[in-house]
Amino acid sequence: MATNITALTRKGRVASNGEIVEAVVALLKHLGIRHVSVGTHSGGTVYALDLLLHHPEILHPDRPYIGIGAPWICPDRSGCRLMAITQSLPRAMIEQTDKLASLVSTFAVPITSAGSGLADIVCSFATAPPVDPEVAFEEVLRPRNMKFVYSGAVHGLSQDAVLLMRRGGSQSGWSDWGDYDELIPRLAEKLRAENQRLKVELFLGQTDFMIGNPCSKGPEWFKTCWEEATQQDNSSIEFSSKVVGGADHDTVWSLKWGAAQQVFGDIGSCTCSVDASGDMCLSRPKPLRPLSV
Repeated sequence: MATNITALTRKGRVASNGEIVEAVVALLKHLGIRHVSVGTHSGGTVYALDLLLHHPEILHPDRPYIGIGAPWICPDRSGCRLMAITQSLPRAMIEQTDKLASLVSTFAVPITSAGSGLADIVCSFATAPPVDPEVAFEEVLRPRNMKFVYSGAVHGLSQDAVLLMRRGGSQSGWSDWGDYDELIPRLAEKLRAENQRLKVELFLGQTDFMIGNPCSKGPEWFKTCWEEATQQDNSSIEFSSKVVGGADHDTVWSLKWGAAQQVFGDIGSCTCSVDASGDMCLSRPKPLRPLSV
């Protein structure tokens, strides 16, 4: 559920949605990056769409893009029982998410590593199909990444959990828009008013215990929000979705399933334009900076 962009302010409190969005914009300006393509996963979807709603100018004027993998959907929309139970827990318990995650990581990472080692030994006696070196490298690196992440401060996990579960006191939704069915029409209207467009690609895991499997209540509702926006006259949004075979909520961007490669291929693909004489021209654009949240 972690979004990887939760930040602590100088006063020691956790930054709000708006503060994080403004921090991202300030960082891009500091680095001299004018335009980005956006990639997001799970809870990061809330932050990424909030960013685009309030700062659509960061999108490339010719190739505006966001790839959404396994978006977080609140339990009251998805109907997922486990997440609904989690949401009903006292806020004081949800605020301990970082401690629980660190504890689980302490035991899970060594066990996972040991299990992987045993599996490698067993598999070495059998004939296996060739494995993509990049995929193999990712699989080896995964437990090490987890160990590295949880070796530091992960207090933001708890604040993410409180925000995503909407347990922030009087807060009934996210940011100044509430939920996706309110944000997406606002985003579409803002893009249309500023003569901008946006390509949205949704990638769902074949199984998903956090938001529901494809075609279930949560994912279908999320898709409908986007599809309704595309059906408006002069729609500013192009939307498509696909199920990533073999993937689950956590691994939808894993290299072994190919979704990540597809996204980077689309971002760097040739663009088609028509010159003054009416001839069609193909050009390969300068690579965009991907922004993952």
